[in-house]
Amino acid sequence: MEKRVLDLNAGLGGRIYAFEKAGFEISAVIDKDFENCAIISSWVNTDKIINRNLLELKPNELPDADIITAKYIQHSSYELEHMKYDMVVSENTAIFNIILQKNPILFLLEVPVSSIISRKQDLEDYMQKFYEIGYSISYVIYDEMSFSGYPIAGRQGYILGCKMNENVSLLFPQPLYGSPEKKLILETSEEIYPWYRKVNLSYNDWERECMYLRTGKKIVKTQKIHMGYMRENYFVDAIGPRRFTHNELAMLKGLPKYNYNKQSNKSRMYNKIAYATNAYVVEAIVNQINDSIYKVNPKSVHSETTQIHKKVIKKNRESERILFPKRVLKEIRIEKLKGINNLVLKFDKKMVALMGVNGCGKSTILHALACAYTPYEKGEDYKFCYFFTPNPDASWKGSSFTLINYDFNEKKEISKKYEKQEDRWARYASRPQRDTYFMGISSSIPEIELEKKTSFINYTSKKLNDKLTEKIVKDASYILNKNYEELLSHETGRKKYMGVRTKDGIVYSALSMGAGEQRVINITNCI
Repeated sequence: MEKRVLDLNAGLGGRIYAFEKAGFEISAVIDKDFENCAIISSWVNTDKIINRNLLELKPNELPDADIITAKYIQHSSYELEHMKYDMVVSENTAIFNIILQKNPILFLLEVPVSSIISRKQDLEDYMQKFYEIGYSISYVIYDEMSFSGYPIAGRQGYILGCKMNENVSLLFPQPLYGSPEKKLILETSEEIYPWYRKVNLSYNDWERECMYLRTGKKIVKTQKIHMGYMRENYFVDAIGPRRFTHNELAMLKGLPKYNYNKQSNKSRMYNKIAYATNAYVVEAIVNQINDSIYKVNPKSVHSETTQIHKKVIKKNRESERILFPKRVLKEIRIEKLKGINNLVLKFDKKMVALMGVNGCGKSTILHALACAYTPYEKGEDYKFCYFFTPNPDASWKGSSFTLINYDFNEKKEISKKYEKQEDRWARYASRPQRDTYFMGISSSIPEIELEKKTSFINYTSKKLNDKLTEKIVKDASYILNKNYEELLSHETGRKKYMGVRTKDGIVYSALSMGAGEQRVINITNCI
C-alpha cells in the first residue's frame, strides 16, 4: 500500500511535516498564502508546493494521494488582499470535491474546536456528504499540552474519515501527558532581538522567571502560555520582561525549524503560530495510522514523545465517538402493545406510510417509535408515560416490543428491546441516540380553530432570513404549487403566528390558512 499524502490549506506546514517525518511521500502542499509557502519551501521541494487558492484549482490538476489532510474553514468571511469574499462554503466544498475525486483511503481534517462544539450543525451537514460517498467518520478534541508536555493552553479538533469498503478502521491515539511536565526551551537572553523587549506595560511587580498574560487590558500571572487572538504572552528573563519570541512559540507547536523571528509583520506571525497545527498532536495521529494501517513502526518527529509516558491518561472513550449518530430503522417487532400482538413491520424505504382501518394500531406504533430514542441534539425527548399513561383500566404491564436499527457507523444491525414488566419501562439511558420528532393529529388543527380571541388580533410582522427558511419556502412552494416568496413571523405580545408573503405581494398568517397548507409548512419547518 502506497503512502502518498496531499495537504490542503497547509498553513505553516505542521500537518505535512508530521507525515513527511513519519515516512510518507508528499504528493503536493497547497496554500494560498505566499509567506506560508516560502516557509514550507525551507524543507519541502518547491515543485511540490502550489501557491494557489483551492477555488482556483480543479481536482484533476492535483496529484493522486492515499491520504488527504486539510484545514476546515470556519469564519464567515475574511480579507483577501483588498477585497472581501464570503468563501467558506466554497472552500470547504472544494476540499470535499478533491476528496471525492481522489478517493483516498483516509482523510484527516483539522477543525476549529468551536465548530465541533458550538457550530456543530454546519459541520454535521458537511460530514454527511462524506458518509454518502462511503466514509465512516470519527472525531476528537485534544489539549495541545497532552502530546507535547509543554505548558501551553489550547485545544485542537480533528476529524478522521476512513473508507468503508477498504475495511479501514482507526482509533485516535491516547494522550501522553496529563499535565505540563516539560520546561520551556527558551532562546538565550543575549539572543533576544530588541523588538521583543519593547514592553509598554507597567511591570514593576513582575517576578523573574515568571510568565504573564495580557488579554485586552487585563494582565495576569500565568503558569501556561495562552495562544489566540488578542493574547500577548510575556516572560521575565535575566535582563528583564519581554515577549515570547516567534521561534519559542513555534517550538511549542512542534513546527519545522525556521527563523520565524525574521518575519516583518510580527503581529500576523503571532496569529499564524497561535492558530497553527500542533505537530506533536498530528505526529501521534500519524503514528497511529502507520501502526494500524501500514503495520510499520513509525518514525517519530520528536523522539521523546514515542516513549510511553508514566502518566498516560486513560482516554475518555467519548472522544472517540462518532461525530453524529447515523441509524436507520429497519424493523419493529411487537410482542404486545395495547391492542397489537405478534406484529412484525419492516421499514425498507426512506419514507414509510402506515395505512389501516380505525383502531388497528397506527397511532400506537408511532407513539412507540417516538419514545424509542434519546435525543442527540435537537430532537424531542418523549417518554412512554406520555402515550401509555397508566389508568384503572390499563396499566400496560407486559408491554414489549423490539426495534432493529442499522448503525452506519458500526456497520451492523443493532437490536434493542423495550418492555414494561412492573411499574416502569426499561431505563431511558440505554436508548439509542437519534433526533426524533412526533407531529400528532393536533398539528392538523387550523390555527384559527385553536384561537380563543374573537376581537381584532394585532401583530407585527418580521421576515425570517436564514438559509433554512429559504429552503422551507422553496420546498413548501413546490409541494403546494404556491408562489411563496418569504416566510414571516407574526408576533403579538404573547403569541407568535407563522405567516407567508407571496410573489404577488399577498401577506397572510396561519390564522388565514387551511389545515393542509399549515401542516405542510410545519412539516417542512420541522424537517
